[in-house]
Amino acid sequence: MWLEFGNEKTLPKTSVCLLLAYLILPLNNACRANENASEQDRIIVKPDLFKSLTEPPCLYCSTQHCKGLIEGNDRVIAWIRGAYNGGAVSLRHFLAGPRVVNDTYGLFFYDPDGGYVAGYKKDYGYRFYGWRNGVMIVKGPDGYVWSTLSGVCIKGPKKGEHVTRVPSLVTIGITG
Repeated sequence: MWLEFGNEKTLPKTSVCLLLAYLILPLNNACRANENASEQDRIIVKPDLFKSLTEPPCLYCSTQHCKGLIEGNDRVIAWIRGAYNGGAVSLRHFLAGPRVVNDTYGLFFYDPDGGYVAGYKKDYGYRFYGWRNGVMIVKGPDGYVWSTLSGVCIKGPKKGEHVTRVPSLVTIGITG
């Protein structure tokens, strides 16, 4: 079978599939290797460097925008979720300082050094712990250590388990 675009025939479908497998499998293996990394990983422990926020008052961006606190060009992490019809959290006001927010809307991690923001299903008791191979790590309420980038437990009896990610993205601007 050939792939067709208009009247032109291109590569056979099997060739395209093989090419995609050739490109994607190494990435998949690299992710697995990172999750199963040995205890000799470079871990920097600085648990008191940033203090987590839990249930900050009026975290929701639309409310803060109406008050004039959130500007139209502020960077926010936004999500769509049935329970609250989605929402947004300001990086500048709520995540830049503490880097970890435990809230009704979700569990949010901000790693400006790593260049990412991650949103996970609502949970409480997570606090900044340090870095593992350059990726921010947190300690959960159970004392286990979690990667903020992958959501994988890297130390403790739950090692290898994941916290549930909330589909989200970083964007600019709030309209009101």
